[in-house]
Amino acid sequence: TTIGSYAFAHCISLTDVTTLQNNVFTDCKSLESLYLPLASEIGEYCFINNESLTSIYLGCDELKTINKMGNNNASLNTLWIPSGVEAITESFNSCAALENIALHENLQTIGSRAFADSSISSIYLPESLTDIAEDAFDGCSGLSASVVEGSYAHQWCEKNNVACTQTSAQGKSQALRLFFMFAK
Repeated sequence: TTIGSYAFAHCISLTDVTTLQNNVFTDCKSLESLYLPLASEIGEYCFINNESLTSIYLGCDELKTINKMGNNNASLNTLWIPSGVEAITESFNSCAALENIALHENLQTIGSRAFADSSISSIYLPESLTDIAEDAFDGCSGLSASVVEGSYAHQWCEKNNVACTQTSAQGKSQALRLFFMFAK
């Protein structure tokens, strides 16, 4: 994919693009994938209403919060969340095809409707979670979670009638490895 001629012309001090402001890729109907390994700050509504977008790779561990970012992407199937992210709020709801998501051990909060109305049926919820909104996964029928026994995520699953499988530290590593094998 191409960014047009002279898009960054005469930017004599530009070394990396690390900040995407609000609505940067909104309504890009033909955009199929985003690979943003250096984005440490992403504005609201950056990736909404992109009907052809199937995957988003966010690789910068300095990215701490994902807020209102990728709603209503009908084809989004795979999402890579970097290990530095601590909170995801209202970001990927109404992504009907979203099935594959990697959440890492620094994640503390999954906010209201973060993944509501997606196709996630199985997910690893990290032991680091301390807050999951009741409606974070609304509309994800048949959701089951892999959790560490006694963790907040385990308690949340029981409270919200989400089927869960208890795992160990070794199981966490295996779950992430499987994600990487099949999500590509």
